[in-house]
Amino acid sequence: MGWFTRSKAPKPLAEIADKSQLPEDIWSKCPSCAAILYTKELKRTFGVCTKCGYHFRLNASQRIPLLVDRHSFIEIDSELRSVDPLNFKDSKRYKERLKKAEKSTGITEAVVTGRARILG
Repeated sequence: MGWFTRSKAPKPLAEIADKSQLPEDIWSKCPSCAAILYTKELKRTFGVCTKCGYHFRLNASQRIPLLVDRHSFIEIDSELRSVDPLNFKDSKRYKERLKKAEKSTGITEAVVTGRARILG
């Protein structure tokens, strides 16, 4: 057998799994080392890359359970909303910016406050 001959014929494209059938969030790419990481493993390591130690961002709903005792967090002022008392206007009105930010993030405020037990 020569150096550049194939031992098996390549699979036809029809046999290769359709990428649209795979869920998008199975894999994550580390922005530091470009390693492809299994998302469940990334969650198990609390957002730390197992290859280079890079720390992925955690939002408040991900970080709070890591810091406090289970089921002890009680959010305070969850109904509080930003307002525009100065009627600030730039290229867009401030109220429009608030609505856009709320829609894109799914949260109503940038800060989450509450009470919880730690090792209690």
